[in-house]
Formats: sequence, C-alpha cells, structure tokens
Amino acid sequence: MVDNQKGVNGAVPGGPRLIDAWDFDRIPSPTGDAGEAKPCKVSLPPIEDAATLIAEPGEQPVELVKGVLHAGGKMVIGGGSKSFKTWLLSDLALALKEA
Repeated sequence: MVDNQKGVNGAVPGGPRLIDAWDFDRIPSPTGDAGEAKPCKVSLPPIEDAATLIAEPGEQPVELVKGVLHAGGKMVIGGGSKSFKTWLLSDLALALKEA
C-alpha cells in the first residue's frame, strides 16, 4: 500500500520529523533552565578543492613490517589447520617488541 500522507522530507504527519543538513540551524538543543529549547548551531568544515588535496603529499604511516603492515593497520593471517599461523604471529609479536 502506498502512503500518500507523507509531508516534508518524507515525514509522516504526527510522527518523527526527518531532518537534512539544511535543518542543522533549527535543531533544538537540550532544555535550558526555563525548560525551553534553545537553538543549536552546528558549523560544517570548510569545503576544500580536491585538486589541492591530491597535489599535497599525504603523511606516510610508520611501517612496522616493511611493505606489509603499518602502525594502526590491520593484518589477517589465514591458512589451513596446523599451518603454523600461531607461531608466525608469536614470532611477529616478538620481532615488533624488540624493534
């Protein structure tokens, strides 16, 4: 069944109101001392040109294992049963501890 009773932004009358980015200046903040909602201002970050971002070299993360694992990265070790995955990870942990 198609509901033709939808209002602004697809909200159903009497139901919760959907908001978009343009509504941020009208979102009420938590109630104040008088119990009235105060308007909340949300500032968005400035728009940056993509060509400027591409032209600037980004920061390279610290390599923990050269060409394989960076600081803050994730690594998956997969293999069949009894294929020394635990030994590999133990050896890697000891090597990183000593470095």
